[in-house]
Amino acid sequence: MRKATAKHIDRLIEQTFYANHTNVQIDIMDIGKIFAAGRAAFESAGQTAIAPAVAEAVSRLRKN
Repeated sequence: MRKATAKHIDRLIEQTFYANHTNVQIDIMDIGKIFAAGRAAFESAGQTAIAPAVAEAVSRLRKN
């Protein structure tokens, strides 16, 4: 992954997380797992796969 591409993907994941899961409580150590799920989804299926992958990861890792 190129650095510029990685930043772009991370920005997309962050925007998706904040748009849909703002009031969800997760452990600080699980943030990397959410970003990893978003990156894997982007690499396998493109930008449209980020939102469902992030939603699935958040639902699996949420505390409240």
